[in-house]
Amino acid sequence: YITGVSTGASFLVVLVTLGGLTLGAAAVSVPIAAIAGACAAFGITMAIAELAGGRAMSYVLGGVIISTGLSAAMTLVIYYNSQDYSEIMRWMFGSFADLSWDNAIVIAAGTVVPVLLAFCFSKKLNIMLLGEEQAQYLGVDVRGLKRGLMVLVAILTAFCVAYCGVIGFIGLIVPHVCRMLIGGDHRLLIPASAVVGALALLIADVFCKTVAAPSELPIGAVVAVIGVPFFLFLMVKEGKRYAM
Repeated sequence: YITGVSTGASFLVVLVTLGGLTLGAAAVSVPIAAIAGACAAFGITMAIAELAGGRAMSYVLGGVIISTGLSAAMTLVIYYNSQDYSEIMRWMFGSFADLSWDNAIVIAAGTVVPVLLAFCFSKKLNIMLLGEEQAQYLGVDVRGLKRGLMVLVAILTAFCVAYCGVIGFIGLIVPHVCRMLIGGDHRLLIPASAVVGALALLIADVFCKTVAAPSELPIGAVVAVIGVPFFLFLMVKEGKRYAM
């Protein structure tokens, strides 16, 4: 979300959906649009960050700039297509209401391989806990590792955003909670974060479907309302202790 990947995926999906520019079945065209948008936003963010020196803060600031610009462009596109406003906004706030088993299969196919590849980097990520300089001394290509992981994250984000919309804070909160519970070993942290994140979304989805039945609350908005104060608590109270 911070690097502009989710906003880029959302922007192109909205354009494709409103313009009817499908490449056959929506189950194929939507993830293609999401991946293209995510990769484009990611590429621009990377270019800006490299021009600014390649520091970690450069990636964050570049992502914020791209995300803000694409959000503004998306607002204009939606404004001039007001007849589809409610449907688009429901998707943008995050929703599982329109998911089918076919969609689930596509999401699984697009996420299993990147997750396994990310797990293969777990030993190098453990070395990175010593610091970037120490990791370089131990033979880790720090810049290449960062780029590779960001590409994997862009692909994972694109597939999820394509069908579920933008659901923030799960990816920020869950890994830190898991780290507090089981430690920083990425061989355990990566699969634990995946399982706990899925369970957290399942609980949130059940809550959204039952608390306002027969209507449904947008899961992204509910997660954000809960996630903002919780993440602030983690950042203020536990940030230094757990090297957040």
